[in-house]
Amino acid sequence: MRGLVGKQVEARLNLLRRLFEAGVGLEELRKAVDEDRLVILSAEQALGGDASLSARELCGRAGMPLDSFLSLRRAHGLAASDPDERIYGERDLDAARVMAGFYEGGLDEDGMLEAARVLGRGMAQLADALGTLFGKTYIKAGITEEELGLRNAQAAREMLPRVTPVLEYALRHHMRERLRHQAVSQAMLEAGELPGARPVAVAFADMVAFTQLGEKLDPEDVGGIAGRLGELASECAQPPVRLVKTIGDAAMLVSPDADAVVGASLELIEAAKRTEGFPDLRGGAAYGPALGRSGDWYGTPVNLASRLTDAADAGKLIANRELRDSTTAAFTWTSVGALRLKGIEHEVDAFRAGRS
Repeated sequence: MRGLVGKQVEARLNLLRRLFEAGVGLEELRKAVDEDRLVILSAEQALGGDASLSARELCGRAGMPLDSFLSLRRAHGLAASDPDERIYGERDLDAARVMAGFYEGGLDEDGMLEAARVLGRGMAQLADALGTLFGKTYIKAGITEEELGLRNAQAAREMLPRVTPVLEYALRHHMRERLRHQAVSQAMLEAGELPGARPVAVAFADMVAFTQLGEKLDPEDVGGIAGRLGELASECAQPPVRLVKTIGDAAMLVSPDADAVVGASLELIEAAKRTEGFPDLRGGAAYGPALGRSGDWYGTPVNLASRLTDAADAGKLIANRELRDSTTAAFTWTSVGALRLKGIEHEVDAFRAGRS
């Protein structure tokens, strides 16, 4: 109880008693105290459930190949432990039965692993965001370890399950939006496969002088600015434009609609100018064949848009000729000449975008 006084001691003892009665061993309690994780153990207990099955037993009951289950676990970013270690419970069995149904339904195994990797990355990010949300909500000055432990456990038992319908809601609408822009041609039916690269407009917008800014500000302030970029990009990237990702000081937008990408990029640059204390943005965009895989995009327009961003002036958006030629009269274009860009073999005719 080193460093604790008054009601802090009583709260620590009460929390230790609750956890011990819930089945947490003394060694685990000691380790949690040493690592300042005691207030988290209640939530871990609530999320863990029973642990009565090994992976081998679980797969036998679910009717799923053991190797496939462990591969999906790894793809999700989860540990694939000893197949005979009893660390799984009824929730894991329910999930394994769903996975087995996917295999029985004939879904492509490589495709399932790819989807699992995307899901794992997304869930890890969501877990980080929810952890931050709960921490900001519950950690208040003067709260005791017992109170915080109880609130964490309550959030794990009651609030976290409520997230599931929200996830389904978001997935349903994203799938619907994707289907709106996916064509299935007769040639694809005859070939029996989806197309590879397809024409899309790609744009990047990054913060001007972000590196210098990071040297002047505290990490928390820099993180707040990066988070604000994500907020602005999400607000501007409305369907059919998709915000693919934010990478520190940059946001990536993609759409098969060239007008939509240019409009969203200009709006994002303008939104940054209107935001007090926010750095200027500069943008680069390109149009051409690119390959979409696992939620990301690859190909010449991606590389070109990134390099054009580096060449753009603060508060401006420049693009290649192919993007300019793919837009309507909604925009004006001013030539900025032929540019030599790093990593691009040929000169690129670049044009500055504006609104008509």
